[in-house]
Amino acid sequence: MPGSQREECPRGRNVAPWEQQPDPHVAFTRFTHAFYTAFVISAATSEEAKMELEHDDLEGGVRMIRLKGRLDLEGSEAVDLRLTSLVALRKGFVIVDLAGVEFLSSIGVSVIVRVARALMSREGRLVLLGPRPNVADVLARTQIDQIIPVFGDLAAARTAVLSAG
Repeated sequence: MPGSQREECPRGRNVAPWEQQPDPHVAFTRFTHAFYTAFVISAATSEEAKMELEHDDLEGGVRMIRLKGRLDLEGSEAVDLRLTSLVALRKGFVIVDLAGVEFLSSIGVSVIVRVARALMSREGRLVLLGPRPNVADVLARTQIDQIIPVFGDLAAARTAVLSAG
């Protein structure tokens, strides 16, 4: 058009954010910061998230296994092999005390179910004892409490586990 002038915009201006090329230095800095933050946080919480397992052999051939911590991916990996070896009996009666379990994920549920099935295949039995309300809620929502009995007190859990024999 006569008389109108078109002004060129400097590079990068008036460009939609999704059309701009990222600055590699900024991207690397963000990645480094995110990686460092994730590493430091996981290192700091790994001690807190440690899963502990203790066991005692009670009268009548009942094995009591106490779990303490978070039964999530890391916690399940920490106790899976040891838990499996503790219940690998010819015919076992096992009470798993969940009172010290702060959190139960689907991975943790699968570990418990696998151990219970292994015991049932050898004519043994596993029962759960004293879960916290949030853990009991997970057991109820997944209907695991329909398959594996859950008890609030040790006497009832012991009676139930021995009645399988």
